[in-house]
Amino acid sequence: MLIHMLFLRGFCLGLSVFLCLAAAGQEQPCIIDTFAGGDSYSVGDGLPAAEAELLFPTEVRQGPDGLLYIADTAYHRIRRIRADGTIETIAGTGVGTFTPDGAPAAGSALVLPRSIAFGPDGGLYFVEGLRVRRISSAGILETVAGNGREELSGDGGPAKDAGLAPTMIVFDPDGGLIIASQTHNRIRRVDPSGTISTIAGIELGGSKYDDGDGGPATEARVYSPRDVAIGPDGLLYIAGVYSVRRILSDGTIETYVSGLSGSSSSTQRQTIRLSVRGVESDGQSLILDATAGVVRFDENDELVVLYPAADLPSDGVLSVQLDGRMVLAADNEVVLLGNPPVRVAGLGAASKRGDGGPATDAFLSVPARLEEGPDGSIYVADVGLRQIRRIAPDGMITTAYSGPVTDFAVDKENNLFVSRGLSIDKITPDGTRSPFVGSLGASGCAPPVCAEGVSAAGMPILRVPSFDVDGDGNVYAIVERPNSSYLIKVDAQGLLVWRGLQVEAQILRVDFEGRIHIPYRTWNIVEPNGQQTVYEGLGSYAGLPAAFSVAPDGAIYAANPYVSLSAVSRYTEGLISDPIAGGLDVGFAGDGGPAPAALLDSVRGLMVASDGALYISDSRNRRVRRVTRAGECPSLGPRALPAVSGPRNGANYSFVAPGSVFTLFGLRLGPAGLQTATLQSGNRLPTRLAGTRILFDGVAAPLLYVSAGQVGGVVPFSSPVNVDVDEYGAGRWNGPGPRVVVETDVGRSDPRGHAGQRAHSEDPTVSGRERYLDHGRTGRSELRCEDLHRGIAAEA
Repeated sequence: MLIHMLFLRGFCLGLSVFLCLAAAGQEQPCIIDTFAGGDSYSVGDGLPAAEAELLFPTEVRQGPDGLLYIADTAYHRIRRIRADGTIETIAGTGVGTFTPDGAPAAGSALVLPRSIAFGPDGGLYFVEGLRVRRISSAGILETVAGNGREELSGDGGPAKDAGLAPTMIVFDPDGGLIIASQTHNRIRRVDPSGTISTIAGIELGGSKYDDGDGGPATEARVYSPRDVAIGPDGLLYIAGVYSVRRILSDGTIETYVSGLSGSSSSTQRQTIRLSVRGVESDGQSLILDATAGVVRFDENDELVVLYPAADLPSDGVLSVQLDGRMVLAADNEVVLLGNPPVRVAGLGAASKRGDGGPATDAFLSVPARLEEGPDGSIYVADVGLRQIRRIAPDGMITTAYSGPVTDFAVDKENNLFVSRGLSIDKITPDGTRSPFVGSLGASGCAPPVCAEGVSAAGMPILRVPSFDVDGDGNVYAIVERPNSSYLIKVDAQGLLVWRGLQVEAQILRVDFEGRIHIPYRTWNIVEPNGQQTVYEGLGSYAGLPAAFSVAPDGAIYAANPYVSLSAVSRYTEGLISDPIAGGLDVGFAGDGGPAPAALLDSVRGLMVASDGALYISDSRNRRVRRVTRAGECPSLGPRALPAVSGPRNGANYSFVAPGSVFTLFGLRLGPAGLQTATLQSGNRLPTRLAGTRILFDGVAAPLLYVSAGQVGGVVPFSSPVNVDVDEYGAGRWNGPGPRVVVETDVGRSDPRGHAGQRAHSEDPTVSGRERYLDHGRTGRSELRCEDLHRGIAAEA
């Protein structure tokens, strides 16, 4: 059967190539190929650890055997440095795939493991996606907390049944597993019996500040906890965005270091305004990983800098070992701190991985943002390697920038603008680097009160989620301040042009006409003069795209996380196309053939070049793919079946419940244009609109509107009514939601019964901020060969 299936797939692909070539003649439209990246290098098992490859290591812990264990996150492995100094893999194959419980850890695949801790049972515990897992002393892989869903749930019950979004873990002196969650703003604990509870944090209610000092930790706001540690006093310390706090033995919470919050406490360590990334303990004092370096406070609350930041790799993760050694995992290496620091594992930033050779022979880790330079070069941000690579028009690759990068852009003068999340720096072609928007320790005015004409480099901002540059060198950036985000415009000289338009978005791009596109719940467009409009035709068909780009002809190409991160669709004049590259299936295939027949895996960057070619960061395949003449890609044909993700609350995209308005995203759900409902007799909404019905456990839902990419309606009251309602009135099903089926004129699709659950991926990105729809919860339909190539055959 397998041979037959492979033959059929190969025949289909071969047929598609033939038909596509026959239709196009000499010039071949819509052909996909690999533009950069390839098969992984050898990771170096068996070599001295300092000669082996590491990719974004995020944690190093000393085991009970005295050896160092490394979460080699972007390589999807957990590794160990043996007593003889060589390195080996103890779990993970390099392929980011979830392995069910009960399998031997050796030889099992993992997905982005991070945050290692050793339990009192001798097991190695680590975070994997939305779970905490364990390699038992017998070498077996097991889940100890998390059901694979990002929802906040399960307190008082078995930890394995709880919804989690874990960030860091540590064990307390009583054997309890402490779990920090930046996403949920909570600290949770799994007791030795396996029961989970929340020990700190409540709903923020729109606030982005900590509060509650002096009261119970369970009633305090704990904003975005980054790290947790058990101090030398046995108390739990929490590193957040603005402070380091601790939970006292009676359960109350207090601030230990004020961070950026400017506490008015009388102790110096609570007024020093120190930006802290992590906390550790050496058994004698609390060690802080901060922007000043590795620091601690002495018995007089005086700040002691143990290792200044200038002597350390940037943006690393500090860990203190059982024997007191301090280790930093950063820049693809593990460094033993000392004078001087010593690299003990990994090749570090010095490993350029293919520089000076063809881009197709180079190694990429997690390719993301893409940009076209003024000379036709293609730039790609590799967030796994923490580099920006430049691919020249002749196909040769070099490294244009080394260091953490969350977003970047290139202007017409070939200046490189880079953000590591907190600010934007400008790097000129000769390598000169200077702050451009925001800078560490800035104390000037902040949006929206700044006067026009001030230097944007002096703005105190929290974060820069996204930015872009137009053809005149103006920079448009989303900057985050407490409680609000703003869009600002900065001219080529670094002076503020706009004081700041308030926005709710995490991504923006500038098109060839200089217009700024900001998708959120609607598709917002800001003209160069600052006038803001909503693209009514597109609406929210694309949801909140993981990546998008606007072509020279105005068409929008987007990867929609509500449908599939392995498909790229085109939006033209408000109409959504079937995927023009990739589809709902995940994998790597299709080079040399038509893009609609290709397989992709996690699209994290899109860019339409000036010549109309579409470049795709196929991140989990570690490649940049290119589609020639993307505007001529055919659709899959009229007989292709609908595909759909789980319904979401129409107001806030969270949970849905009986009687609530829902929004459902997908492909081929209805007609190309938007069709709205008209009331029928008795003032009732129709349950069939433009040939589409939505069934909840067999009960048809009243529909408000239908389009190809989105359907809105009301959840039937006759659906199961066992729901929970939170303090804000939002409801969700208590337990499995109903089975939801989409019926259209061309067939049916079933998102597998996960209605009422926020379906997110089990493998968050390296940054830990983005979480997308799990392919396992996407309704899929197998397409016959003639269905797949119907549109191509018609052209031939």
